[in-house]
Amino acid sequence: MGFINLLVCLTLFITPLHSKAKNMAIKGEYVVKVTENLAVSSNVNYFFQKVFEKNGKLLGQKALSTKGLFLIKTSEDISLKKAIGNNPEILLIEPNFIYRNHDEIVSDFFDFEPIDEKFKYQWSYNNTQQTLNQKYEMTRGADMKILEAWNEEPRSIDAAKDVVVAVIDTGINKKHEDLKDNLWENPGEHGAWQPRNQDDVDRAPGCWDKSCNKLDDDGNGHVDDLHGWNYVKFSTDNNGDADFDDDQGHGSHCAGVIGAAHNEKGISGINNKVQLMALKFLSSNGEGTLAGAIEAINYAVEKKADVINASWGGNQYSRLLHEAIMEAGRSGVIFVAAAGNSSLNNDYFASYPANLKMVPGLVSVAATEFNNQRAYFSNFGKRSVHLSAPGHVIMSTVLGKRGYNYLSGTSMA
Repeated sequence: MGFINLLVCLTLFITPLHSKAKNMAIKGEYVVKVTENLAVSSNVNYFFQKVFEKNGKLLGQKALSTKGLFLIKTSEDISLKKAIGNNPEILLIEPNFIYRNHDEIVSDFFDFEPIDEKFKYQWSYNNTQQTLNQKYEMTRGADMKILEAWNEEPRSIDAAKDVVVAVIDTGINKKHEDLKDNLWENPGEHGAWQPRNQDDVDRAPGCWDKSCNKLDDDGNGHVDDLHGWNYVKFSTDNNGDADFDDDQGHGSHCAGVIGAAHNEKGISGINNKVQLMALKFLSSNGEGTLAGAIEAINYAVEKKADVINASWGGNQYSRLLHEAIMEAGRSGVIFVAAAGNSSLNNDYFASYPANLKMVPGLVSVAATEFNNQRAYFSNFGKRSVHLSAPGHVIMSTVLGKRGYNYLSGTSMA
């Protein structure tokens, strides 16, 4: 089964064509790529002030983790064509695009079968024509054949215990009974620590571990990032914080499908043991920025994630995002993207990042339903979609210590 078992939780992200128009980018914010010489120059601040003073006031700037990339905030919108044309030091400039998630809430005998409480509702693992929250036309056996796989290789449910899956989404519910034991731990921010002086005591009273000492122990620019990072508020004057807890539910639902523990509670994840890295960049309303996405991807690559689960997207192409995902692929990371949720043919109506070309390790996934046919909402494409998996009325973890619900979409596939 290998990594394919991990590639199960993808996004519903394309706004339907008939929906109300939404902003495509953060007003007055841009991601800028400059020459290497300028990036390391002490004059870079002056350069940005000079370039953007003709387009209103430069309100702030922040270097991103990719060398030569900066997030710029201005008081007025600017002409991208003029900014590049008049300044050869600027190689590329793009609006700080907004990406969105989108999901809908839908209120045979084996030697080994999980005994988790809600396993019987997980038709995608074992379709017995069971009754869910309402009656659906089920086709017996139209499932992932996961029980066959688990029984053929009895230890396969624990085979991913050393695999790190970066869930780039709305966060992960850190207190959920099915998720808390499978959270990834950053080795550089974990382990015994002793206060060295009164400043240490005052800064982190009662702390005897690196995870709470309010120091950047591993030197990556993130303080106490034990399980991941939160980029929701990432901006020119805010680096984000370590609070990755989910306040929307989508990321936790994805995480549960990937790796809910087989602990006789709730549901069963495809992997009983796996390391879930929580990288939050989508807010409670399901929106995140280009800059936040790039930073989250770079974090996952730096911390040696094996798989990135990208639960977001949109129909705007970004070369800078493309370059970040290309770098992840070159580093050996499998990047999983949803085909989309608009019933469109991606061969003709591109959606990103699923439609990015020439990216090593990128997998685009569509959703199927109870009869092994394409789910009515799922995008498709002979040239642009690589595989499909069950994604309609999927039971998984959400908010609350014992929260579970059905969601549908390519996120769940």
